[in-house]
Amino acid sequence: MTDIPMASAEHVDPSPPAEQSAPPPVLAVAGLAVFTAVGALSAIIEMLLIPLRHGTTLVPLAVLLAVAGNIALPRMAAIFTRTGVGSVFPVVGWIIATGALQVVPRPEGDVLLPSGSGITYVGFATILGGLFAGVITASLLQAGPRQGRLRYGAEQDSDPGTD
Repeated sequence: MTDIPMASAEHVDPSPPAEQSAPPPVLAVAGLAVFTAVGALSAIIEMLLIPLRHGTTLVPLAVLLAVAGNIALPRMAAIFTRTGVGSVFPVVGWIIATGALQVVPRPEGDVLLPSGSGITYVGFATILGGLFAGVITASLLQAGPRQGRLRYGAEQDSDPGTD
């Protein structure tokens, strides 16, 4: 039977992982176009789910999807591009698609966003919740990491005000 060496504390490399380089420009532009299109597709799906009902009960699944999607998509875009600017593209795609679906009439003459008994509230909550979640997430990702956050391999002073 062969002995398998066990990892010990003295064999662990404490250095931080190597910085990964940003994707090539062509790949970054293509990725941002995809994230913008996914943001727009997310808005279309959410607008179609606003009148979702289970029996006679209105189910506000669109609100949950709008908030969760507009938090997740900007984060994924920022991770892909390794910049905070990339987080704006899915939110812009979502805003444009949502606005277009509200104002552009269908061939029958009505708009896609329904109104009436409770559906109006779900529609407004979807639009405002998704908008606030996306704008706040993109703003926070552009601001960068907070100063007080621990970083891998970096030491934190007990009093950040003293140098």
